[in-house]
Amino acid sequence: MTHNKLNLGASLARAAASLRGLVFPPRCAGCGVLLGGQTPPFCARCATEVMELRQVFCPRCRQPVVLCRCAPHDGITTPIYSLYPYRTGRKDVIARMLLMRKEHDDPDVRAFLAAQMEPLCLYAASQRADIQRWVLAYPPRSKAKKQSCGFDQSQTLAKALSARTGFPLVPCVRRVRGRNAVQKHLGAEARFVNARASYEFDTSYANAIAGAGILLIDDIVTTGATLQVCTDLLLEAGAGCVAAVTAARTL
Repeated sequence: MTHNKLNLGASLARAAASLRGLVFPPRCAGCGVLLGGQTPPFCARCATEVMELRQVFCPRCRQPVVLCRCAPHDGITTPIYSLYPYRTGRKDVIARMLLMRKEHDDPDVRAFLAAQMEPLCLYAASQRADIQRWVLAYPPRSKAKKQSCGFDQSQTLAKALSARTGFPLVPCVRRVRGRNAVQKHLGAEARFVNARASYEFDTSYANAIAGAGILLIDDIVTTGATLQVCTDLLLEAGAGCVAAVTAARTL
């Protein structure tokens, strides 16, 4: 009976995906053109641009972004692993893709990012051979934003990465009610102040993270304030170590 239910569920999911494709033909996540027979989420031109962005070098350490470990701001001690450069004010393909993720949880974009970030998660975990157990967490979106958009982009990405890596997802960081200032509207120092007031550790997950290595999953890191505040909370709660894995970072 269970096997039949699983088969029925898979068939319904495929049917729903086919219907969605007919009603809403897939568009490129980079430029918005109809993809036709091209593989989502990018057209050929944008796919080439995405690959080229993997070769962008950090101006400080002169390493490709994926190898860069430079702290994005003073006071950041969280190791950060990122795939792509994020250039604010420039509407390049990564900026457009991540904006789409924030507004619409496109399953093709989510699947693409999860596939690209999976090796980075495994690599980050391999850097601490002394840690035997790893879990995933994420800095949650504000309740108001989640209600207006209908989803939390970091949560859905973390779920997809949990399915690929096998690392359990532990939603142990939560937003503090009434603290909803938007980080992108604040300066660097104000971001730290706002982040410290906006997040707290959910003590019901204390046993789940005790001694574990935690990978914080997020879409973009700019100053690193949010990730650092979450790191401090998790270490204080008993985590063995914390690192962050993001799709993109501001250089």
